[in-house]
Amino acid sequence: MVQGRGVFFATLEAVEEKRVEEALSVALDEVDKAAQHFVKSPTFANLRRYRTLVQQFIGTAVKVSYRVQRQSTFDPYGNRRVYRIVQIVNQQLDEMTQMVLQRHAPILELVRRLDEIRGLLCDIYQ
Repeated sequence: MVQGRGVFFATLEAVEEKRVEEALSVALDEVDKAAQHFVKSPTFANLRRYRTLVQQFIGTAVKVSYRVQRQSTFDPYGNRRVYRIVQIVNQQLDEMTQMVLQRHAPILELVRRLDEIRGLLCDIYQ
């Protein structure tokens, strides 16, 4: 019975991983299209759409790529120590996220600068 549960959970994990990869692939296509649209027509609305899609993609990829684990130990003096360990769960998703960041670096730099300028304008306004 225990072995059957292991197979079930392994199958469930594989199906979920495939679903996440397909969803991220679709999201990546949307990011690429939004980037092309922004380059052709650099309006604030297109910038906002591009930025939102990039944030969603990275948020999803990071959420499923990493796992934070909490581990408690005792030091030689009997004091409890709590460590948080970040593990890369899915190396391929992490690599895909890095690829997106590298490929879209010029546009992301522009977004960063525009955000910086907007922040300065808000400071002046206040």
